[in-house]
Amino acid sequence: SSRESTDMAQGEAEQLWQEAINCFLELKGLHRFRHDLPWGHLLRRFRDGVPTVEDILLINERVVQDPDSVPSDIRFGTYRNRTRDYLNSTKFDGHLHSSSSNAGATTARHLLILADNIKMKGESKTYDRVPDLSTFYEFVGESDCNCGKYSGRLDPVLKLYRGCELILTVNLAVTQGKANGSTYTFERACLKRSARVFHV
Repeated sequence: SSRESTDMAQGEAEQLWQEAINCFLELKGLHRFRHDLPWGHLLRRFRDGVPTVEDILLINERVVQDPDSVPSDIRFGTYRNRTRDYLNSTKFDGHLHSSSSNAGATTARHLLILADNIKMKGESKTYDRVPDLSTFYEFVGESDCNCGKYSGRLDPVLKLYRGCELILTVNLAVTQGKANGSTYTFERACLKRSARVFHV
């Protein structure tokens, strides 16, 4: 039967996997937790399935009970990139409105970088030039965009302000803590001479 054939195929695949892999190297470095090693060790114990009672109590201290008292530095985990882009836009808007009543001082500390010559997926599932930048900013996620020769994912609008957190996506100097996944604080941007700058 088809059920027996499926079970047999899965069994053969599992056997091949077990026989083909005869060793593995586990990377035990804690470069991302260079400045907070206790937290890194705690997460490792959870990963290995051996958390202590103290570990669990510490994690439970961070459980949000009241939705009206959500910490300003809370982290979000999302399934879709579009949701992540939306959350980034919401956080940027909130920071923009609360930073200062002086428009000049506010805009000088905030920066939007839009991907150049980018196309957006429309209702017909084809890619066309972006018709409206406000729609582009509010509703478009990286999965809706065609970045031309660039094959990876690209946030269509990079939203930056002084003090916002960024994540490193490459290993620059692992022994110094500059590893993929490390977090940094944005201070300033150096634009190309050919960049078109608009003040709003």
